[in-house]
Amino acid sequence: MKRGSLFVLAIPAMLCICLAPLVAEGKGSVVEWLATPIAAPYAAIGPELLDQASLARSLGIPERLLVERLDEGALKRVPAHLLAAAIQQDVPRFASVLAIIAPGDSTLRDHSGLSALLRQGAILLRAGYRDTELRMIFSKATAGAAARGRQLSSVESAARAFNAAAVALDASIRFSLSPASRQGLAEALAISALPDLRFDAVLSLFIRARGLGLQADPAAAILMNGLGKGASIDALDREITRRASH
Repeated sequence: MKRGSLFVLAIPAMLCICLAPLVAEGKGSVVEWLATPIAAPYAAIGPELLDQASLARSLGIPERLLVERLDEGALKRVPAHLLAAAIQQDVPRFASVLAIIAPGDSTLRDHSGLSALLRQGAILLRAGYRDTELRMIFSKATAGAAARGRQLSSVESAARAFNAAAVALDASIRFSLSPASRQGLAEALAISALPDLRFDAVLSLFIRARGLGLQADPAAAILMNGLGKGASIDALDREITRRASH
């Protein structure tokens, strides 16, 4: 089945990385969800959904994440076969993200922020990243912090990595970056000295670069090079201006 045939989350700037849970109180399991009025049109796929819920639990994936997707699909009146297919694809996505954040570490699977990170990572995978790409960005986030004398937890590294990936994806969508530039920018942001909350400042630098006549991929190369040398946003702005004038 083609990617576009399944329902997906709308992806605004920064991918709405801090999505609020969509699940109403008391609907934390698929069994409970199937008993609600909103699930009535999906009774025929109930057994399949329960199988996916069982698989998710066995993999350490919070079942609540599946319920969020079911709620979302039902509210959008997604046809039953497409909703079942979406859930079937989401479980391995969540598992892939979990393997990046907490490989073999069951203690992290009870972390209060884990569900949000699994949700964020799955959004990035739906949007076109591969799990190997997210894993590399994650390793860059860890390495960058270590180089500056800071030890990040797996959860902290994942949060930084996914924020970097989200900004790079936003830049790719807005400015038509090549896949290589998108990945390079995400890795450069993750390993950089920039605070996470400053990542999206690079979007304004792309706008400036384009206004000065630089194409997106050459501008990305300038940013990646500068970030790798510890440049600030102001220094990156100056470098773009200098390069555009030559």
